[in-house]
Amino acid sequence: MNPFFYIIIFLCFSFANQNVVSIGNRNYTESELYEFYPKSEWQRLGDSQKSNLLNDYIRRSVAVLETKELNLHRNPSVAIKLRNRNDKFLVNRAYEQFVAMPLIDPDYLELGRKNISREILVSHILIGYEGSELPGGFSRSKDEAYQLASSILTDLNDSSMFSEVALQHSEDPGVKQNKGQLGWIYWGKVDPDFQKEVFQLEAGSVSDPILTKFGYHIVYIEEERESEAAVYTNDKKEERVNYASMGSVRHLLKDAADNYDRELLDAGGFALNDQLLEDITEIIVSENSRSTYMNNVDLVPVFEDLQITGVVAVFGGKGYGLSWFINRMKKSAPSKRPQMTDKTTLKHALRTFVLQYHAERLAKEKGLDGSFGFKAHTSSVEKEVYYNSFIRYLVNNAPEPTQSQMMEYYEQNKSDKYVDLEKVSVRNLKVKTKPEIEKLYEELKGGADFDELAKNHSLINRENGGKMQPFDKSTYKIINEALKGLSIGEYTEPFETRDRHWAVVILDDVLPEKILPFDRVKTRIKTALKKINQDNHKEDTFNRLKTKYHVTVNPSFYKYPES
Repeated sequence: MNPFFYIIIFLCFSFANQNVVSIGNRNYTESELYEFYPKSEWQRLGDSQKSNLLNDYIRRSVAVLETKELNLHRNPSVAIKLRNRNDKFLVNRAYEQFVAMPLIDPDYLELGRKNISREILVSHILIGYEGSELPGGFSRSKDEAYQLASSILTDLNDSSMFSEVALQHSEDPGVKQNKGQLGWIYWGKVDPDFQKEVFQLEAGSVSDPILTKFGYHIVYIEEERESEAAVYTNDKKEERVNYASMGSVRHLLKDAADNYDRELLDAGGFALNDQLLEDITEIIVSENSRSTYMNNVDLVPVFEDLQITGVVAVFGGKGYGLSWFINRMKKSAPSKRPQMTDKTTLKHALRTFVLQYHAERLAKEKGLDGSFGFKAHTSSVEKEVYYNSFIRYLVNNAPEPTQSQMMEYYEQNKSDKYVDLEKVSVRNLKVKTKPEIEKLYEELKGGADFDELAKNHSLINRENGGKMQPFDKSTYKIINEALKGLSIGEYTEPFETRDRHWAVVILDDVLPEKILPFDRVKTRIKTALKKINQDNHKEDTFNRLKTKYHVTVNPSFYKYPES
């Protein structure tokens, strides 16, 4: 199943407790804002971007309050979405706890705990070797690279000259731009082998050559400061250390997860009903054959219509029927489900659903749903789901456009938006080869009737003399180019078409630009006005809610730029 490759945990950690905005009876702090948008990113934004982001944060916050006041959160569909999202997260937590964490060296975790509150400003000189992952292709051996790095270190008498030496010797592709400086580094940001060594250095020190998969590094620690994690609670720090330390075993996770799954299934006596699988596979293949894109087939309604009873799979002394698997499938959108196109992929999907279910149960049994990380995730997902539910509520309750509004919109916009552009009406004498069109062209010049030639030879609408539907200048650009300068009744010289055929086209008529009648565009107008009404309804509602909940931004944190 390997959920490490399907589920990405996004945890934003931050610090500071200055109030950002007051909403209702509550102050929202910097740390809460930075959970929504990381501090490092916020600090890089311009005033306009900060204003937009802060407004979005406020809208989401008041939407959550209004969702609860309107009891929209009690809608069963909202509860189901929350449960499904949280269960997915628990699967990931289970594999982190029972597969990834045991692989991490305890000493590495302890080093993370010691350094999670530090940031260091790092510069380096990098020397590659043959077989290293550093771009460029090197002929020197690893030993030769070490010797070269050591000689550079010997000549480096003064750390103030580090950037000059880096420009002269470093083989890092970015050295010309950064002069060797990697910037501020916190625990978990860089390659684990590099990280383990550099975080044992003090400010002002220069390292011995450090070996990583990229080559040998000479590292200079320019400065040190507290990281954002310095003021975390202990639980939050531990969560951050664990998550950041997983990078040290990332290369082991796939095999470890495969072994974990295999041992778990063997211990639980996992088995599939082969005869039922044959019946289900037959249905899957039949449904997929009817679709141009197999991934678009939603198998849930297909399975629900099947009259298949009996046990599909056995695990842990329990039997699982098709209805159980259908309910597991419903927990995810069709595009997020394991693909099922044949018997092999069906087996893999059923296996995955059983493993996910077991991971959820194990996570709850071990109390992972009470961990800091899970609670933070639940809070974040709840806000997202409530906000989306509120937006749907606003969209569904926006006023419908009236007939008079539609007519008014038509009169205001008909000259710009509802114009049938000038079009040309032509007949097309199209054939396969250049010699063929040249022969027919000579016949035309000799007085042959275009209509008769097209009826006898054209590859297009032969029965109607090659007649094409009228078109404007935005389509059939090659034909339009050939028609330039011609009058009605004149024909083009032979030209090659986009599909490598050849043609002569005669201009039958030029249809002038005209405004489309209201009835022809009524549906388009209604759609446009509905979107406008929805946007206006959302904007008016959020402005009203800002007043209702007494929203006040702390000017000492952020002051909106004057218009």
